Amino acid sequence: MKTAVQAQSNKRVTPRAKAATPYDATRIYLLEEFDTAESGWEVRTADAIAGVSGSYAINYVRGGRDYWPVAVRYARSDAREIVALGFYDADGDGEPDPVTVGANDRTDIDLTLYEFSLTTSGDNLAAANAEADLVTDDQSLIMIEAGAGARAAGTAYTWHYIYYSPSLLQETEITVDPLGATAQTSTATSRTVRMAMLAAPAVDSDEALQIALNNGGKAFLSRYSRDDISTSVQAGNLYWHVSPSTTTEAFWRVEFLAAVSSGVKAFRRYIDTETGGVLDPMALPVELTRFTVRVVDGSDVVLDWTTASETGNAGFEVEHRTPRATGFTSVAFVEGTGTTQQPQRYRHRISGAEPGMHRFRLRQVDTDGSATYSPEVEVRVAIGAALILEAPYPNPLRARGTVRFGMRDTGPVRVELFDAQGRHVRTLHAGEIEGGRMYERQIEAAGLVSGLYYVRIQSPSGGIQSRPVTVVR
Repeated sequence: MKTAVQAQSNKRVTPRAKAATPYDATRIYLLEEFDTAESGWEVRTADAIAGVSGSYAINYVRGGRDYWPVAVRYARSDAREIVALGFYDADGDGEPDPVTVGANDRTDIDLTLYEFSLTTSGDNLAAANAEADLVTDDQSLIMIEAGAGARAAGTAYTWHYIYYSPSLLQETEITVDPLGATAQTSTATSRTVRMAMLAAPAVDSDEALQIALNNGGKAFLSRYSRDDISTSVQAGNLYWHVSPSTTTEAFWRVEFLAAVSSGVKAFRRYIDTETGGVLDPMALPVELTRFTVRVVDGSDVVLDWTTASETGNAGFEVEHRTPRATGFTSVAFVEGTGTTQQPQRYRHRISGAEPGMHRFRLRQVDTDGSATYSPEVEVRVAIGAALILEAPYPNPLRARGTVRFGMRDTGPVRVELFDAQGRHVRTLHAGEIEGGRMYERQIEAAGLVSGLYYVRIQSPSGGIQSRPVTVVR
């Protein structure tokens, strides 16, 4: 495969600060399957070019299957921080498309490189509000959260905005990243209903982080290596599970986590979103020394974690991100020991997890209501059935939907869309897939009339499954 990489500035979000790129090289990866998280990438082969544009060649690629080509620029050669991402977008919908590799070379695969800019939560709020209004017009913003890779400066590449619709009893999560804004809806949880409305914060995320740094944060960070530090930034009425310990309803929760040999050290500050006042400046962490996850009995997932000591530990909220979700959902609460200087071990089991990559984290809650997030862990659940086709989502769909499918064994498969009269409308996938993995394909509503349709999957062995989906235009 031979192609070119072209640089292009992303104008969808206006940044306050741009990441520097002293590492002048671009890596090109050919992925077995695309995932929005870099941790989920499985690289088949790779190449590299100097600078931000040029030609590349990828050899020794297995023909007759799909791959996702991506171009990545890192801030440094250690590949810890992405500052630009490029992908193949054949249909121009702003999302990565796969390339089917055949017997001959492909020479027409151009990747456009988009700059990843660090932004504050306020930079993206208008875009998030507009996207939420497309879902329903009675949305109330209840929470803001920085995505993975948040900086101590109060900036991040990705921001999540959570809204609640009383009329639909629905939660909407708007994710704004350097490639645009996307929406994910789900049924409202008891947490969502209890959380108070969050007005546009007068104190933006960068200002909140500066306040935290000036109130003990700088001293905490000076004791650890930058590579061992992670930053968590949230805003909202975050004491949803107990009565608030302060008179404010909304505040920034700023946290620095330092990975040390004995576990994790934490620094937290709570900052009023309107006044910038510092609330509850002292909160003691639970020292988490181990957190692992594994698959047992085919599709059950077991989480194990250990603490070295605990101070006022009410318990652990287990949060789970399924393969097709964009955010975490609380699935269980495991009671803590309270206060102890003795190591404690905890375990939780989730039965019948769907195939694909699952991510977990622990939200450790103190008896005073403050909370700390653990690092994330992940595990892949393999396909047990000979053929699997999941229900399309969202359903009904207005513009675009997603369907996930897979097989236990490697082989060719066809995924097609039919109307209610059984007439073939379009082919979503035709070709070989790797056994034991789940794949995603888009269902575009463009060109379809409103009504009932069926997605059908068929394997060479004669196995057939179908799932209904309704298109509303």
